[in-house]
Amino acid sequence: IEAGCDDFISKPVDSSELLARVRSLLKVKAYNDHMRNYEQELETEVVRRTKELNTALVMIEETALETINRLAAAAECRDQYTGSHILRMSRYAEAIAKKMGLDSGFVKSLLYAASMHDIGKIGIPDKILMKSGKLNNKEWEIMQQHTVIGAKILNGSKQDYMKLAEEIALTHHEKWNGTGYPQGLKGKHIPISGRIVAVADVFDALISERPYKPSSSSREAFTIIKNERGTHFDPDIIDAFIAIKQEVLAIVEQYKDSV
Repeated sequence: IEAGCDDFISKPVDSSELLARVRSLLKVKAYNDHMRNYEQELETEVVRRTKELNTALVMIEETALETINRLAAAAECRDQYTGSHILRMSRYAEAIAKKMGLDSGFVKSLLYAASMHDIGKIGIPDKILMKSGKLNNKEWEIMQQHTVIGAKILNGSKQDYMKLAEEIALTHHEKWNGTGYPQGLKGKHIPISGRIVAVADVFDALISERPYKPSSSSREAFTIIKNERGTHFDPDIIDAFIAIKQEVLAIVEQYKDSV
């Protein structure tokens, strides 16, 4: 038994005892085989269920992101933006954050939150929002309030990405040198989410045609963005943005405006 035997029988062998011992050992073997197979089946089932759960979670995330983008697009439509603008700029923001080595959870939340940066435009009168010419001083003051309106709309959520969306809505028009709005924040007093989305939003606005301006080429837009390094934009974010130029151009190509 110490050597590893399961059982032994003494001589002279009794046939009845031998059969009983054999039957008993066969039952033990059958039980052990059953347990071994059960463990394997259980492991296989766990793997299958885990795969199904991960697939369901991906579908939920994709559905949530699509819902956010469509709701944001509904607000943007009043400004004659396309849904493609929202898709592009949110993915520029995601790519910048990844290049900067920011936390993966923050990067994912940023992808969701960036889409809602201009949600406050839903509270701006059509005569101002859709004006083809330059806004006068009074109209510009009203337009600037879309940041505050957006933050109020998004305020009070317990979800991290909604809290981030509120932060972005309020701060994405702040400037590195303190000349932005609505609070005139300067440098790193501006949340990094707002600083990242500012670059993504301005770049896409430059390459997009609007009723009040023609579109710029990607090369022109990159030059303008680069020239605003340290004035409008955080230098570190501009460096990251320039470093992923090819990825940005791929996003532009993937999410072209529909004709």
